[in-house]
Amino acid sequence: MPHVVQQLRPVRHPVEAAPGETVLNVALYPYVPRPDQFESVVTGAWDALYPDVGLNFVDYNCYANDPDASLDVFAFDCIYTSYFLSKNFLMKLSSEQLGDVSDFFPWALAACQGGDGSYYAIPYLGCAYCLIYRSGDTALDQALSLSAVYDVIGNAPPDQTPPPANQGLILDLTGATTDSCFYLETYEEIENSYGWDPPLPQPNALDSQVIVDLQTLRNMAGFYGAAYRDPGSDRVDWFLQGLGEALVGPTETLAHFLPPSVIEATKLHVLPFDQQRQDQPFYVDALGVNSQIDPSKVQYAVAFANLVAGVQVMVQALVPDPNSTSPTAPNPQYLMPARQSVLAKFASNWDAYEQIQNIVTFHTGSAFRIGSTSRSWLKATKAAICAAIFDGQQLCVPEVPHPALTHLPVHLMRRV
Repeated sequence: MPHVVQQLRPVRHPVEAAPGETVLNVALYPYVPRPDQFESVVTGAWDALYPDVGLNFVDYNCYANDPDASLDVFAFDCIYTSYFLSKNFLMKLSSEQLGDVSDFFPWALAACQGGDGSYYAIPYLGCAYCLIYRSGDTALDQALSLSAVYDVIGNAPPDQTPPPANQGLILDLTGATTDSCFYLETYEEIENSYGWDPPLPQPNALDSQVIVDLQTLRNMAGFYGAAYRDPGSDRVDWFLQGLGEALVGPTETLAHFLPPSVIEATKLHVLPFDQQRQDQPFYVDALGVNSQIDPSKVQYAVAFANLVAGVQVMVQALVPDPNSTSPTAPNPQYLMPARQSVLAKFASNWDAYEQIQNIVTFHTGSAFRIGSTSRSWLKATKAAICAAIFDGQQLCVPEVPHPALTHLPVHLMRRV
């Protein structure tokens, strides 16, 4: 598969409407295979309903910055829900303002709730990191714990990149936020417990068993394989060329598998960090309305969030896109929708989506959240976690805010 390169463009900022006009400043979640498809579908659906209310798409990266007061509606990773609530960034929403609540997965709704049970955002995408491997690998079919995966894959050569054919784990551990989330998921699996405010260690007090488990993942990838700074789609290319026994990534990694027929020979299940639990935490991306929004815009902001998270837009935004110039256009985006009806529709048309549906059905699901101190904790601790994984070496990439995301699919991992 050729490298997929997204050209840099000027950063898009909020704008002020001209007198007598109404413009919503909106930001969708940028870490998806085809963000332009989302914007195109949303724009068409919005213009049909509200032709007199303009949309101004803004570049916003929740991992790097807090939302600007002039950003009316913004997508964010719900690891930050509690933090955003503590800073009063999110407007409270009634259950009636969430449309068909019964169609959302319960874990997706939980990601958007405050401690009082009220809703403060509308979910539209879920996410789970998966072990992606080739059909016929019956050993990995049954490998539902980290030790079982290790028994199958074992250590990769520490200094070999790319890995040998059908050997080793293809894994990117150069994203500090990814590593920190992996740390917390591992801790929760070991403790067999989960909460919206999990224990957050100090940089000098990391749990030794958690680091051992993360280093086990590193060893299966090889030290330099895990630390390799992918310039684009190298890791996917390696897997498609028959290298490595398995690849780690979110479900949407499959969007970059070309030709689409190769996906039919691919299987996936949730990546175990220790002992995989049925109560699997899923990441959730949601749309929040800024608490500082102009009151005259509220009705449109709520309508916009519901439109994006609605069935019609979600289906059109996830299907193969014949109008796109992206090499991934022949594939669905393979993102995990937060709506049960959308996932069921896709599962009936694509085998890989049926596997995704099986993952969601088997795992009862929790909302993966970090707590009200998530921003400060990540800033203070992520470098230490990354260094611990790599034996004291700081090998994670520096923070690069969107839209300087020049390569796909490497940015599907939470890098900053």
